[in-house]
This record gives sequence, C-alpha cells and structure tokens, in this order.
Amino acid sequence: MLIHTAVYGETWEDISRQYSLPTAYLQRLNNTFSPPVTGQEIIIAYPALSYTAVYGDTLTSVAQRFDTDISALLKNNPYLYRGLNAGDEIIIRYEGEKKREVLLNGYCYTFIGRGLLNLVLPYLSYITVFTYGFDRNADLLPPSPSDEDFIRTALEYGTAPLMHLSTLTAEGRFSSELAAYLLENEYLWDRLIGNIVQNIVQKGYKGVDVDFEYLPAEYREAYADLIGRLRTELNGLGLILITALAPKTSPTQQGLLYEGHDYALLGQNSDFVMPMTYEWGYAYSEPMAVAPIDSVRRVIEYAVTEVPSDKILLGLPFYGYDWTLPYQKGTAARSLSPDYALMLARQNGGTIEFDTASASPFMRYPNHIVWFESPKSVEAKMALADSFGLAGAGIWSTDRPFFQGYMTINLLYDIKKP
Repeated sequence: MLIHTAVYGETWEDISRQYSLPTAYLQRLNNTFSPPVTGQEIIIAYPALSYTAVYGDTLTSVAQRFDTDISALLKNNPYLYRGLNAGDEIIIRYEGEKKREVLLNGYCYTFIGRGLLNLVLPYLSYITVFTYGFDRNADLLPPSPSDEDFIRTALEYGTAPLMHLSTLTAEGRFSSELAAYLLENEYLWDRLIGNIVQNIVQKGYKGVDVDFEYLPAEYREAYADLIGRLRTELNGLGLILITALAPKTSPTQQGLLYEGHDYALLGQNSDFVMPMTYEWGYAYSEPMAVAPIDSVRRVIEYAVTEVPSDKILLGLPFYGYDWTLPYQKGTAARSLSPDYALMLARQNGGTIEFDTASASPFMRYPNHIVWFESPKSVEAKMALADSFGLAGAGIWSTDRPFFQGYMTINLLYDIKKP
C-alpha cells in the first residue's frame, strides 16, 4: 500500500496516470468521487487477483471459487454490501503481504445509519453497542433505539457484538457516585452480573465491554474484583470481557480520571483491556491533535509494564474537532468525522497539512482549524501497536464515517473474526 498526497490542482485523472491505475478504481478504493483536496491523502493499492462477476454469481459462489470468504470480499470491495451484479469487478486480493493478524473492536451507537453499519461490519472482529447503564437496584438501562436488530445484523457479518456497560447517565456524564454506590454494596454485584448474563444470553451478545470512568482511588481494588467476577461468569459461557482504561502513564498518576484504574489488576481480571489513547485534543482544549503519537506511545510504554501486550487493544480515534479561531478558552469545538473534515476543506478552499510531530493531519479554513485522522495517522498508530506486539485496536467510534481508515487497516493487516 502507498499513500499519495494530492498537490494543488491535481485531478483523479492525474493520479490515475501517475500510478497506472483506472480512475474509477482509485475512487472506489478511497470511497469518494469528489475532486481531491490539496493535501488530501489517497490510498494506492494494486490488485493481485480480480474477477468480473457474471450472471448467476453470488458472493458465496465467488468466495468458494477463490478459496476465500465473504468477509474478505466485502473488505476488499465494500460497495458489494448492496449485492453482487453481473459485470462487477471484484478484487480477490491486493498485492503485498499483510503484516500480521489483529483484532479490531468498534464502538457504535444503535442509531447509526444501516448503510454505514453494513459498510463497517466486515472490517470488525467485535462491535460494541454503546451503552447499557444501570440503576441503584443493579437493573440494566438499555440503549435507545433497541439493540436487537443491531445484534442480528452484526452476527450476519460474522462480527461478534459486545454489550457495553458504563456509568454514563441519561445526561451524558459518567457518574462517580453511581460507581461508588455499586462498589460499596457488594450484595448488588451478583444481581448486576446476573442481569448482564441474562441479557447476553437472551439477545445473543458475545461478551461485555466495561467502562467505569472517573472512579475514585479508594475503589480501585473493588472495581478490579467486580471485573474479575464478571469475567469468570462470562468465560464460563465462552464469552469475553474487555475493560476500558484511562490513558495512564504511571501507576501513581493523579486525577479522578486515572486513580481508580489499576492497570495490573484490571489486566489480570480481563480478557483484553483498551487504554483510551485519545482526547488530548478535545472539545474544550486548545486546538491540537486528538491523539498525538508521542502521547499515545507514553501510555502504551506504561501499559505493557503492567499488562501482557497480547491483551492490549490500542484506542484508535476515528474522528476530529473543528475549533473556531481565534481560540477562546471555554468555547466548545465541534466534533466531526474525517470524511466531513475533507468536505469542509473542499467547500472552503482549505489546504490539508500533515504534522509530523503528532503524526496527524490538520486543515485551516476561514476562522477555523480542524484536527482529524487520515490514512497516514492510522498507519502510524497501528505501527506503534505493532512495535509493542499489541493484540489490535479499538475504534471510537464507527458512527463517524472514515472509510479510508478501515481500508488502510485492511490493506496492512488480517482482521481476525472471532
């Protein structure tokens, strides 16, 4: 895989000639037919084997013919989620060796558009349905809209749906008080775990992803114990448990976000953990990259001293922020998808630049600056995961369209289906 950076005035036809690849093919590969923006990154990949569909072909018959599977066909040819037609040019595989096998988890609200959901599911090992809460009786509070159709769709694509459990309130804030109440009243643990297991069995989930944030330090051991009990119950049913971790760089890091997460204990009591390595640039911060590569590296350098590397999923942001300039403290930036950032650049004559220090792109347009993600930034973060031997990554969030991010991972790695 190559990544081409478009220059001023360059067209798809120019790029096509430079790499001796059809224009329509390059546009499909990058999931866009809009003119390139100055500084936009374009994925370049050469087919090693392709096939033109004929009348009567199905995805199943093509997969059998070439000793592959439907998931691989959909990853290489995402437009095929709409079905297979005679004359479709199907990429069976691309040139280049895959680096290794990885797990890829994606977080998603149940109100995601079904077209986008169908597009991203082939690329995911797991999809975590955000979010279930609970009340002071340890009864579950389900997401809205309902998750049942969502679960069925994920299973059809061979992607394992995971139930997400958090202390998020209806107002959208993580509740330290609710977490403390649960952890102080151990008699509620069995009730909560029982409700979780009943929900999983009833709906067909394949595991749980737990995210208790802003947890006071005095509850770190109790939280790890609760996670361990839940994992024991889940593993007995052949299910998995993932625990989200605050992005710590030392065991003594101060702050409510960090103190209640004991990396060693939670790593021991979970099947996988995911340090949330993003949000250095956030809605109320000064304009900066969401996940500067050096900041991400420091978290992972610490994480692997406490948790086996093959139990760690790298937190991978598939979003960005748009700040109004001049920046005023206390003013919220707008969250957006990488695809939307490209649209803003196209509409406003913005030029995309790549900051090598943070390994992240940014774009200025009148009175605004946008930091977001791109194929190069995804490649850099996944290379960091490789250097530490991590199990893979967890994407926040799949609701934000970023097709190039998935294709970058697909071209470089074998994404394992559980």
